[in-house]
Amino acid sequence: MVRMKKMVAGLALSVSLIAGIASAQTTTEVPRIVSKGGRHALMVDGSPFLMLGAQVNNSSNYPSALAQVWPVLDRIHANTVEIPIAWQQVEPVEGRFDMTFLQTLLEQARVHDKRVVLLWFGTWKNTAPSYTPDWFKADNRRFPRMKLKDGTDHYVHSPMFRATLEADKRAFVEVMKYLKAHDPQNTVIMVQPENEVGSYRSPRDYGAQAEAVFAKPVPAESRPRAEEAGRKLDADVRETGRSCVQYVAHCALRRRDRRGGQGDQATADVRQRIARGAVERARSDRGRKRRAAAGRARHLEGGRARARFPGARHLRPRCGPCRAVP
Repeated sequence: MVRMKKMVAGLALSVSLIAGIASAQTTTEVPRIVSKGGRHALMVDGSPFLMLGAQVNNSSNYPSALAQVWPVLDRIHANTVEIPIAWQQVEPVEGRFDMTFLQTLLEQARVHDKRVVLLWFGTWKNTAPSYTPDWFKADNRRFPRMKLKDGTDHYVHSPMFRATLEADKRAFVEVMKYLKAHDPQNTVIMVQPENEVGSYRSPRDYGAQAEAVFAKPVPAESRPRAEEAGRKLDADVRETGRSCVQYVAHCALRRRDRRGGQGDQATADVRQRIARGAVERARSDRGRKRRAAAGRARHLEGGRARARFPGARHLRPRCGPCRAVP
């Protein structure tokens, strides 16, 4: 996962570098997020931009599908469309790049007065390589898959190999270069590199390269952040638990009010119900523990009796924790 994050960070760095070059050569300021006094704003053309966005289906990244997209965006008054662009359509043949869809998207978005957020479907799209070129999918020697614990190939490409990063990055940079040359007015205001990086059915890569990295100690510079993140997560979980209890109580009060009850009486009823429930749960827990203890005692006594009288079938224990006959 560390190497996977580095690969995504490398793609994000490519975005930043190319955006910086573009800002120096165009008259339009590159969109950016500005933070000041604890507040944040997306700046587009030098002014705060409120994105009213809609995302199209994953399979709508072709010119023929766009005709159905614009009327819906107009109907819901959206000013931005989030749309995928796939590595497969950009580089169907290795080393040959086709930006036909990207150019069509730019032209139509301008006609319909919409901004665009591009979603780069590269090595990982919802963990899978479904949107990668066929030449990439078919060459597991150059672009290895993750390994499962039993040593077999997983469906996800491993983040441990430089060749995978370089191939993906090359196509991604070509897209960014095309935007630099053909989108000086910043129709595209954001680009997301990769989409839902990770894997199902396996928490990580068990290949030799991954195992070697995983066996190393956590880098010293990463420990303070990791510990702080853990403390924050614990606090968030506790706060979420409190919020859930408050929300459940609030919903109960709302239901009571809709039935014609009064607010104060409803509050008292809910509190009494919660208190009764806590008492009943405590009694139930104590009773369950007593029954379990009695069952274990009967289990032991029955075992001793059967040792003395092997035919005493009636002494077989019947309590829940001890259903198995020794």
